[in-house]
Amino acid sequence: MSPFEALYGCKPPTIPAYTCESTFISILDEALTIRDELMLSLKANMLQAQNRMSQKANSHRQNFAFAVGDKDFPPRSFDNQPVEQPVEILAYQTVLIHGKPCPQLLVQWTGSPANEASLEQVISFQACYPDFHLEDNVIFDGERNNTSLSVGISESNSEKEAIKKPGWMKDYMQVVKFLGYVGCT
Repeated sequence: MSPFEALYGCKPPTIPAYTCESTFISILDEALTIRDELMLSLKANMLQAQNRMSQKANSHRQNFAFAVGDKDFPPRSFDNQPVEQPVEILAYQTVLIHGKPCPQLLVQWTGSPANEASLEQVISFQACYPDFHLEDNVIFDGERNNTSLSVGISESNSEKEAIKKPGWMKDYMQVVKFLGYVGCT
């Protein structure tokens, strides 16, 4: 089915080719001859553009032939697709999604260089990789460590020390509370 048929529900109209000098009106004869030349030119240009687009799309593709046993999947796989494991968290950022702050991680994966790292949402990353400890979410003896944003006091071995939060933290926490940030949706 062509796009025309899908849109209009019928086959596109055919434009019959014009036979030269089949009419006695010279202006009409000339106009129909020019129309046929234009149609042939358009058809040639469309085929040339289609060929260029397919060559551009296929330029990075390679032909491969696999036989049974050629490719072994790693022991950790899902539906016969390898599951990449995170190696390192390279960066952390917070972006607004639908007006709510959403923390994201730049994750380097196994077998990939650092320049091919991908951005992942913290919530979905933690759901998929619960054993991978993020810096500010490592749990020691049932408690978080002192780099959490929600904790203003850290415990040292000798005594409790008050940590002075930067001025922007107060405003940021008020915005987060105002927006009702619970997690990214």
